[in-house]
Amino acid sequence: MQIHAIQTGTVAVKTRQREGVGSGKRRFLNMLLDRDWTEPLPIYAFLIEHDEGLILVDTGETARVAEPGYFPTWHPYFRTGLRSAVRDDDEIGPQLTRLGFSPDDVSRVVMTHLHTDHAGGLHHFPASEVLASALEIEHARGLMGRARGYLNHRFPAWLSLQPLWLDDRPFGPFPASKPLTKAGDVIAIPAAGHTPGQIAVAVLDHDATILIAADSSYTEDAMLRGIVDGVAPDDHAAKTTLARIREYAASTPTIYLPSHDPESARRLGERRTVATAQPPGDRCLARQRAALEQRVQGDEGEEPDREDPVDGEERGVEPAEIAGADDRMLVEEERRHDADPEPVPGAHREPRAGRDEERDGARVHGAGAVEHTLDAEPRRPRVQPSTRSCW
Repeated sequence: MQIHAIQTGTVAVKTRQREGVGSGKRRFLNMLLDRDWTEPLPIYAFLIEHDEGLILVDTGETARVAEPGYFPTWHPYFRTGLRSAVRDDDEIGPQLTRLGFSPDDVSRVVMTHLHTDHAGGLHHFPASEVLASALEIEHARGLMGRARGYLNHRFPAWLSLQPLWLDDRPFGPFPASKPLTKAGDVIAIPAAGHTPGQIAVAVLDHDATILIAADSSYTEDAMLRGIVDGVAPDDHAAKTTLARIREYAASTPTIYLPSHDPESARRLGERRTVATAQPPGDRCLARQRAALEQRVQGDEGEEPDREDPVDGEERGVEPAEIAGADDRMLVEEERRHDADPEPVPGAHREPRAGRDEERDGARVHGAGAVEHTLDAEPRRPRVQPSTRSCW
């Protein structure tokens, strides 16, 4: 089995599309108002040479984007949000010919989603079966689909999208999947976020999984940091997909291939797998699981068996003590605060020995960070409730 990363031109987007700022509709607005652009990013499609036939994942963009009026000028995103550059010979059809194939040789086209930079080359495949998730097909339909950013009026007239229904068969941390080959080594999995019906394609290739991740993120680094892009309509779905990818990559060597990452083709060629460093949120989940396993084993009278120490183990502190430390500090501080409340603005307040001197002798460098001078009695900064979900 061989996989080709085929670049079908480039697209520059706002920097806040590659890495969103804010949440919900505000994140989309922040992206539209952004004045900074990314460098031209690749638009990848992926060809899988399989014993059962050629499978193409996405079709890339069309050179027609250079035609005046191809993009709807009434849509704010297409008017201000992207700069595409695609030549005729960048399209997927000529690219396949240079590889020694004809578009008619492709037995199945699997669409991760139906945005134009993935569906722009569909016109090359009238003889192929074209699949997309049932949710994505529905989401892209009609006038509402156009308002959501799908150029469905540019789809070929002959196109009959076949709905792909995922089975309730987990694939690692992904709750559903659908084999795309009889051998079961090419698998569609849910990747909602960038669009509600987006899917990714996992290719089980010898000692690694090649994950064709579509627009789950724009870079591998953004995936590892859990960064949602600027156009995803559902923050929670996007973050959940990124967390599942990280969890899968932590247990299985994974070559991560987003559609617009300049490093995707190189990673594929070098078979470079995802670095398994986990962001804080994932480490937190791992600690919760470890603590739960420890409790279960303790209830059964067994000695906990954990290779990786967690916070506090090296100094002999139980995780429960760590969990309660912030709460105890908060209670103590609240008691002092109730007994000695902050003054009401404009109210007369007699100076109290020690308190005002402490404040005069301290320099604040940020929330909760206080540097004390040698002449001052250190004042304990006000403790905020812990936001950690660990333990």
